[in-house]
Amino acid sequence: MDNTKEMIVINANISIAVEALQEVVQNVKKTTKMDAADKISEMISKFLLEKDFLTYTKNINNYK
Repeated sequence: MDNTKEMIVINANISIAVEALQEVVQNVKKTTKMDAADKISEMISKFLLEKDFLTYTKNINNYK
């Protein structure tokens, strides 16, 4: 995985479990002054990078 690629911020609508959102909100309140929405964005970006989303996007079968 190449972490040196140029990055861009996009806005997207995604579905997540209500329980996951509740966990983020609770943990953000305990650990930081950061807005929960900003933290979720940061966490999802990190997850996509660590799980190699670029390779996932290159597989044509993922578009069916």
